[in-house]
Amino acid sequence: ACKKEYACYVRDRGGDVDFEGAEHVVPPSPKAARRALEEAHAWLRHEVEALEPGDLALQANPQMKLDEFLAMIVRHDIWHAGQMAVVRRLYRNR
Repeated sequence: ACKKEYACYVRDRGGDVDFEGAEHVVPPSPKAARRALEEAHAWLRHEVEALEPGDLALQANPQMKLDEFLAMIVRHDIWHAGQMAVVRRLYRNR
């Protein structure tokens, strides 16, 4: 859900954000959850790739410019990667 929302902010580049397509639907299985995450990540990546250098100075939301917003997205992904690493280590050492 976060990646979908982030993609909307990046796509709309500081304009009125249209969250169409960013609804949160709980996937019915782990396989479906992974597929949904991969699709949302691909959408976000596509929107980031479409940015022009000048877009980075635009407001992503009322709190931050697009360059700051992209840095926040990276920190958020790193945070979750760290959580997954801890869970894997705990599982291995149970």
